[in-house]
Amino acid sequence: MSRKAKVKASTVYVVEMFEDGELVESRPMYGKSIKYAEDCAENWENGIIPSPGIDSEYELMANDFIRGQN
Repeated sequence: MSRKAKVKASTVYVVEMFEDGELVESRPMYGKSIKYAEDCAENWENGIIPSPGIDSEYELMANDFIRGQN
Protein backbone atom coordinates (compact mmCIF):
# COMPACT_ATOMS: atom_id res chain seq x y z
CA MET A 1 0.00 0.00 0.00
CA SER A 2 1.35 3.41 -0.97
CA ARG A 3 0.10 6.50 0.87
CA LYS A 4 0.65 10.17 0.23
CA ALA A 5 -0.78 13.33 1.77
CA LYS A 6 -0.70 16.90 0.54
CA VAL A 7 -1.47 20.06 2.54
CA LYS A 8 -3.10 22.90 0.58
CA ALA A 9 -3.64 26.43 1.86
CA SER A 10 -6.38 28.87 0.93
CA THR A 11 -8.58 30.56 3.49
CA VAL A 12 -8.37 27.25 5.33
CA TYR A 13 -5.74 24.51 5.23
CA VAL A 14 -6.92 21.35 3.49
CA VAL A 15 -5.23 17.97 3.80
CA GLU A 16 -5.78 15.78 0.76
CA MET A 17 -5.23 12.12 1.60
CA PHE A 18 -4.19 9.71 -1.14
CA GLU A 19 -3.93 5.94 -1.14
CA ASP A 20 -2.28 4.15 -4.04
CA GLY A 21 -2.46 7.39 -6.04
CA GLU A 22 -6.22 7.87 -5.49
CA LEU A 23 -7.69 10.74 -3.47
CA VAL A 24 -9.67 9.12 -0.64
CA GLU A 25 -10.40 12.17 1.51
CA SER A 26 -10.03 15.92 1.47
CA ARG A 27 -10.11 17.18 5.06
CA PRO A 28 -10.46 20.95 5.74
CA MET A 29 -8.69 22.24 8.84
CA TYR A 30 -10.97 25.09 9.88
CA GLY A 31 -9.30 27.38 12.42
CA LYS A 32 -6.20 25.19 12.65
CA SER A 33 -2.53 26.05 12.13
CA ILE A 34 -0.26 24.83 9.36
CA LYS A 35 1.49 22.67 11.96
CA TYR A 36 -1.83 20.99 12.83
CA ALA A 37 -2.48 20.31 9.13
CA GLU A 38 1.05 18.95 8.66
CA ASP A 39 0.57 16.66 11.68
CA CYS A 40 -2.69 15.40 10.16
CA ALA A 41 -0.89 14.65 6.88
CA GLU A 42 1.87 12.83 8.74
CA ASN A 43 -0.69 10.82 10.72
CA TRP A 44 -2.32 9.74 7.44
CA GLU A 45 0.98 8.74 5.87
CA ASN A 46 1.96 6.74 8.96
CA GLY A 47 -1.36 4.88 9.07
CA ILE A 48 -2.60 6.46 12.31
CA ILE A 49 -5.68 7.78 10.50
CA PRO A 50 -7.58 4.75 9.16
CA SER A 51 -8.72 4.38 5.54
CA PRO A 52 -12.39 5.13 4.81
CA GLY A 53 -14.36 2.07 3.78
CA ILE A 54 -11.54 -0.27 4.80
CA ASP A 55 -10.91 0.33 8.49
CA SER A 56 -13.86 -0.28 10.81
CA GLU A 57 -12.72 2.54 13.10
CA TYR A 58 -12.78 5.19 10.33
CA GLU A 59 -16.35 6.42 10.89
CA LEU A 60 -15.83 6.77 14.65
CA MET A 61 -12.57 8.65 14.16
CA ALA A 62 -14.02 10.91 11.44
CA ASN A 63 -17.04 11.78 13.59
CA ASP A 64 -14.78 12.61 16.56
CA PHE A 65 -12.70 14.86 14.27
CA ILE A 66 -15.78 16.68 12.93
CA ARG A 67 -17.15 17.25 16.45
CA GLY A 68 -13.77 18.76 17.42
CA GLN A 69 -13.95 21.25 14.53
CA ASN A 70 -17.18 22.86 15.80
